[in-house]
Amino acid sequence: MSATLLTVQSSSHTSGLDFTAQAVAADGANGNTFPNTGGQSLVVINGGGSPCVVTPHYGAGAVFDGQSVANRTVTVPAGHTMEIGPFPPALFNDTNSRVVVTFDQVVSVTVLARQLGS
Repeated sequence: MSATLLTVQSSSHTSGLDFTAQAVAADGANGNTFPNTGGQSLVVINGGGSPCVVTPHYGAGAVFDGQSVANRTVTVPAGHTMEIGPFPPALFNDTNSRVVVTFDQVVSVTVLARQLGS
């Protein structure tokens, strides 16, 4: 199966962005994906009792300083909210110009993709 596509959410100085209201359940089986131009981040809300390890996957063929790169992880502690990103497209985009993220567990974990302001 394919990763579940997230809609990128925006905020403004007049509307704000309610992370809790806009977040959706993280896809533990297939991961999530979202369009990326380099100006997006991923907000992970871990409402569960265990840490959640999030893996933003590098795109195929990603290199840094001429070296292939291994995926890195970010641990979101239980009961915490973390924003991860932005994601440089040359390193993180797949062939559809999207970032793919996976999770080691998703009990009470919700996510949203956020458009960073200018």
